[in-house]
Amino acid sequence: MTGNTEVSFEGSMTERFLCFKAESAEDDFRVKMLENNRVIGYLPLTTYETLENRTVYRYEITDMISLSDYLIDHEVTAEFLAEILGSLEKIFLRGRGFMLEEDNYVLQLNYMFLDTNGDLQICYLPTYESDVKHQITSLIGDLLKMVDTEDKTNVFLMYRAYAKAGEDSCTFRSIINCLSHEQLPAENGAENEFLPVSAASKEEAAPPRKKKLMGRKAREALEYIAVITAFTLVVLFFIFK
Repeated sequence: MTGNTEVSFEGSMTERFLCFKAESAEDDFRVKMLENNRVIGYLPLTTYETLENRTVYRYEITDMISLSDYLIDHEVTAEFLAEILGSLEKIFLRGRGFMLEEDNYVLQLNYMFLDTNGDLQICYLPTYESDVKHQITSLIGDLLKMVDTEDKTNVFLMYRAYAKAGEDSCTFRSIINCLSHEQLPAENGAENEFLPVSAASKEEAAPPRKKKLMGRKAREALEYIAVITAFTLVVLFFIFK
């Protein structure tokens, strides 16, 4: 969160809100569109001005749970991360229709929520301006710290996704592909112990046996035996003719 932005939670016994107080900016048509439209994946937004000439962006989170609170009682797995990234990909695609800027999404566990249906809801903060790829790398890094270190498959997959997120050319899809169990060969020095049980238990196909080439001495010995045998047969033929 930027130094000039204050974060707070407000509400009552019947409603809750996540609030960001930031320096007032010029009217942004994108904020107006989000205020006047309910878009899937985006927290409902309202704004108001303070006496100090600051803008409060107020997101409704009633009956929702933050990802940080959700993960207190739920395991972090490669599958969970893939679902989160898949949801973010869809949200970003919807945001294109509103010309939303990717660097203005707030992608921190404390400020990302799941609604009562288990669907991801995030907020778009016009003044945020934080590099989205850096945010996603940090998000995966935070989740990686919560992975059960005894689960070597999940650790390996999550590390691979973390490395992919650090590449300039990464996309949601390329990171998600790194989390697929089906694409988990024992490559780049990875041991078979990183493979899923279903894959590790499959018996590897035996490599084709190489034909043994006969040595020179053995070949000469066979040729000698063949000559002697032929000579003997000729002699026997003339004896018993």
